[in-house]
Amino acid sequence: MDKGIILVVDDTPSSLLLLAKTLEGQDYDVRVANSGSVALKSVRETLPDLILLDVNMPGLSGYEVCQRLKQDSLTKEIPVIFISSSTDIGDKLQGFSVGGSDYIAKDFQNEEVIARIENQLTIRRLQKKLEQQNAQFQAQNAQLQVEIHNRIVAEERLQS
Repeated sequence: MDKGIILVVDDTPSSLLLLAKTLEGQDYDVRVANSGSVALKSVRETLPDLILLDVNMPGLSGYEVCQRLKQDSLTKEIPVIFISSSTDIGDKLQGFSVGGSDYIAKDFQNEEVIARIENQLTIRRLQKKLEQQNAQFQAQNAQLQVEIHNRIVAEERLQS
């Protein structure tokens, strides 16, 4: 059973392969992209549940890709975890400022990556559940408003 679709974006083939194999071993459905532009096309074909995104890539940087994703109503809710060899606080802050959900330095342990992915997926699942419950509440509220209106009209008719 797949635990979710994860798009891994990295221009370094060895990093891409390592992450893909690690995640597939944890029963994730893994998609890969070797550039920002390929990632944006891939997202349009199949919406992932989460994106692991390298920061430093030729062409579109990870920050630019994330910014584009967050500006699109179709993709803005997808959690993005940045992966970078930089541990500079400025780079991390930039990642968060463009809409990133988390930031992992490339000297990571597999367990850390899995834990951070699971955390973001759990948050997203709970957000979706709340959105569904809110939509149901809104529908019930609208139905109750109609019923109240109908009863008021019926009472007015009985009184006249």
